[in-house]
Amino acid sequence: MTDTDVERLPDDPQRLKGLLKDSIHEIERLKFQLALAQKARFGRKSERHAPGTPTLFDLGEEDAAETEPVSDTEPHAGSTPVVPVPRGRRRPLPRTLPRERVEHRLPDEALGCPCCGQRRALCGWITSEQLEYVPAKLYVLEHARAKYACRNCDDQVIAASKPAQPIEKALAGPGLLAAIAVGKFGDHLPLYRMEEILSRSGGHLARSTQSRWLATVATLLQPLVQRMRTEVLASRVIWTDDTTIPVLDDDRERTKTGRMWVYIGDLRHRFAVFDYSPDRKGSRPREFLAGYAGYLQSDADSGYDELVDRGPVTEVAC
Repeated sequence: MTDTDVERLPDDPQRLKGLLKDSIHEIERLKFQLALAQKARFGRKSERHAPGTPTLFDLGEEDAAETEPVSDTEPHAGSTPVVPVPRGRRRPLPRTLPRERVEHRLPDEALGCPCCGQRRALCGWITSEQLEYVPAKLYVLEHARAKYACRNCDDQVIAASKPAQPIEKALAGPGLLAAIAVGKFGDHLPLYRMEEILSRSGGHLARSTQSRWLATVATLLQPLVQRMRTEVLASRVIWTDDTTIPVLDDDRERTKTGRMWVYIGDLRHRFAVFDYSPDRKGSRPREFLAGYAGYLQSDADSGYDELVDRGPVTEVAC
């Protein structure tokens, strides 16, 4: 504080107390912001490296070109431009959403002018937007296959074929199977909850039925999973890790521990493949990565040692 600033201070003690109180609040606010900034920069979750030092695994020139940031002012081709929203302002609703216009008009008896008594004319609209939701619904898709017969021959009857179905002679259509799979594996909903959700839409589907359907869907998707595994193994770099998941065990009152391994490809093979195993034996990653030659980014689990020591795999730290 300069001498000039001191001379401008009021002589009233009450006003001085008010200024002191405001200054204390401002100091506390600045100290809090400084603490947040220090935590963000030097906290345990901030992993930083010295400028100019190489990163853990340097990308090649071609891969690095694919990671160049895109300016927010230049949207991707075929995508909706992202408009920056000031802090505290509501983000505008996407123009890609379907819209339904509801017009609210005054009754005729309210249109009279209080000044001259003439009927007031429509001069414009005041519009506002509201985001609404239509719950998912079940409906019955009836397949009607036309039959044709020869008028002269009683046994020459043919019928139009029905499109191939994911599960023949099952009630579930492709959309319903996809919804159950996304609910189970994407939204982590147990099948008994899916049973309750679908029942609110008017159809009761037992969790046992859904379980059989999902088992069949898993078999149908095996060729796709194998293709994704092939793409991941073609990567120059593979990132892998495992996590525990509780698994129901009919022989015990409590659950047992299973393992879910994930393998993620590089920028040119952007696939993630999950592989379940009932244990954490080192043979699990060795079976999945059989024939792989490249860089493996993983933790220090001993299951990867044989791949690194006896195979064409280069280990990089996690």
